[in-house]
Amino acid sequence: MLPWVGWSLFLIRKHNIFFIGNLITQTRKKIPQNTFIHLYGAGDPVELPFYFAFGVDTVDSSSFVHYALNGWYMTPYGAVRKDTYSN
Repeated sequence: MLPWVGWSLFLIRKHNIFFIGNLITQTRKKIPQNTFIHLYGAGDPVELPFYFAFGVDTVDSSSFVHYALNGWYMTPYGAVRKDTYSN
């Protein structure tokens, strides 16, 4: 099993991509190369590619549930309201 480190975005949920990116890249520089980084609660579909680019290995999220409860579908092209394509 690989060593790992992780954070919860619940604690830093202001969507400050610069702060989170700096946190990830600075941590990545200070830990062994084979250390696994997991980001808890990283569910904004727009932000996910940036987290991976900064060096995160995996994320988890419940945002798909929150989107669905509010009438949105998450797609590879962004979030779409369910009534957007209604007849």
